Amino acid sequence: MDPFGIYFQEGFFHITDLKGIDHILFIAAICLTLDITDLKKIFFAVTSFTIGHSLSLALSIYHLILIPSDIIEWLIPVTIMLAIPLSIGTKNYAGGSLVQKTIIIGLFGIIHGLGFSNYLKTMMGTEANILLPLFAFNTGLEIGQLMIVAFILFLNFTIIRIFKTNQRNWVLFGGGLIFGMASWMCFERWPF
Repeated sequence: MDPFGIYFQEGFFHITDLKGIDHILFIAAICLTLDITDLKKIFFAVTSFTIGHSLSLALSIYHLILIPSDIIEWLIPVTIMLAIPLSIGTKNYAGGSLVQKTIIIGLFGIIHGLGFSNYLKTMMGTEANILLPLFAFNTGLEIGQLMIVAFILFLNFTIIRIFKTNQRNWVLFGGGLIFGMASWMCFERWPF
């Protein structure tokens, strides 16, 4: 397989792997209140996360940002817990401006990217040109992330529209479940 394909595949499987459920939970948290009619919100959330993620991968590979991995691994579930109120908000489950949410999700993307950076650095070894591997890895991540978003939107649609579940009840149940799982991860990964 060509180098692009190798890094693409690694990025795709890294985000869709159920062993790394923290990234899936984060995407679920930011998409919890959305449906297919919210294309603008979905676009900005996914794009800002990817930009933050890509930026931190590049900065980490060039050794411009160095944070101990145990702290990053603890911060990842913290971002999941913080994404729940960000997603739910206070008014019609969509509180806060789109710009504010986009910036915050981008910052959370930086933290998640730092979680992937050690893996990617190990995979790349001493490779001089990081642009192709970084682009391929991020492209794989993005495709995997879009598949997760599509699944969450399908789940939201099925539960709310087909099974006629009250949206508020679904959001509170789903948000509580995600928050509980992230809290447990946070407890398990406590670095201090």
